[in-house]
Amino acid sequence: MSATTKPIKYRDGWSEQVWKSLAIKALRLAWPTGLEEAAKRLPPSMMKGVLLTNLFEDVFMPASELPDCWREVQEQDYVSLCLRTPHQGREWTPAFCALEKESVAAARNPEEVRKMREVAYSLGLPFLPPRSLNTFYTWAKIEPDDPGQTRDLDVTEWTGEMPMMCLDVHSPEGRAMGRRDPLMSGYYHTLLEQSVIVHEFGWDELRSRAWAEGFASPQFELWHVEREDTR
Repeated sequence: MSATTKPIKYRDGWSEQVWKSLAIKALRLAWPTGLEEAAKRLPPSMMKGVLLTNLFEDVFMPASELPDCWREVQEQDYVSLCLRTPHQGREWTPAFCALEKESVAAARNPEEVRKMREVAYSLGLPFLPPRSLNTFYTWAKIEPDDPGQTRDLDVTEWTGEMPMMCLDVHSPEGRAMGRRDPLMSGYYHTLLEQSVIVHEFGWDELRSRAWAEGFASPQFELWHVEREDTR
């Protein structure tokens, strides 16, 4: 392994990237149990960073609801957090996706990043993860103003197996399996596809399609990865 390659940390057979993906997909589908399982494996600071990012990538709450959302992240109130309808179930996803190029450019501009961090601090956020910059820019520019939007929860039980929807190119396991852009991933085109499904058929249909991908067990070895069991 190259001296500059950072070892990948594994917990209960899965990389940290997969557990982070579980947290993201669980929030996307309103599955509190998935968030709880991810929180058992990830360091608290990492879990907060993942969910803070997804407040802007998915939840997309009005500014008036941001303090409550951040409190729910800090207090691990995953039920309340999941009950909030993300932009895929409201009217904001087309506008969100239309700003893809502009927001990505802003996230690479030091002056724009400085402005974003100032706005974040003024709103009571202690930090902005680098991965949140483009979606924070989008959120601040669109200024969603539809408070009180809620949805029902996904009450699927945890089986001990990893939902296949959590394996994508952001994890070594997903890359090894050739999982480029599954339905529940966070690319702009998949977020738009999720929104179309929810608006045409409802949340149950999106969940049905996500769960239909099945489950995976960590039964394969990745020869090019240095395994590090941190539990």
